[in-house]
Amino acid sequence: MTDEKELIFKRFPKEKQDQVRGLVEYATLMGLSGKDLVSIGGKLDRLKKIEQKENNLATISGFECLPIGKDPATPEKFDERFKLKGVTGAYNFETNGDGYWRVYSAATKKSKTHYTLTAGDYELGSVRWHRRCRYAILLDIANGKLLLNF
Repeated sequence: MTDEKELIFKRFPKEKQDQVRGLVEYATLMGLSGKDLVSIGGKLDRLKKIEQKENNLATISGFECLPIGKDPATPEKFDERFKLKGVTGAYNFETNGDGYWRVYSAATKKSKTHYTLTAGDYELGSVRWHRRCRYAILLDIANGKLLLNF
């Protein structure tokens, strides 16, 4: 880098500027270009997304989605309508795919509506939207955003 003009990176706070400039100098000494650094950053982001996806899928793997009534036991049907049995009883879940779920307690005959606002925010890989919504509500249950206590 030239001594005439000091590099300033607006993305980083003032206290990190020296560290970032040091990284740039080191990368330059190694013969890396800006495109090389972008490529490295992209790879790190992809690896992080893969790890998040695997963690999310592992979290929901313990849930057993059951058919409701005489529904066919197909994964496509479970994406819109399924039953979970738990310690506090059985709960039926139903959606039309817009992110709103009607959750019905078979024991208490009460229901509530839950919106999976974060359906697009969970890292789940490439899955169809209805399945993503089902996975999101299961993650909401696992993360305590939806309590099955009614």
